[in-house]
Amino acid sequence: MIKLESDKWIEGYAFSVHTLYSIYVGENEYGHPTYDTKRTQMGELVYQLKYKQNISILPQILDLLKADSSFVSFIKKDFVILVPATRKDRQFQPVEIVADLLHENGFNNVYAFALTRTKNND
Repeated sequence: MIKLESDKWIEGYAFSVHTLYSIYVGENEYGHPTYDTKRTQMGELVYQLKYKQNISILPQILDLLKADSSFVSFIKKDFVILVPATRKDRQFQPVEIVADLLHENGFNNVYAFALTRTKNND
């Protein structure tokens, strides 16, 4: 749910937490930090889609969303606004792919382009 006050967000909800924990474990052979990371089930799927460009996991994302009765109930009466991508140089935009997936499966209250970024972090 999103509440606005004078064009400012005062409340919103996310479907799932992405990372349960991430503990620094040292550096790899290139001097880059490495972590022991534990993600939620949805967090791991989003990671696979976003960073590994693994689109084969889309049915699993849809299954998790459909299995969440609060999400299904919410989306039938309200709407979902997807957060715009931070980086524009990706091979594909995960946000747009998930929005298309939801539309194709009868979730018509999903808006991928309702928000725009005001600061470009590219």
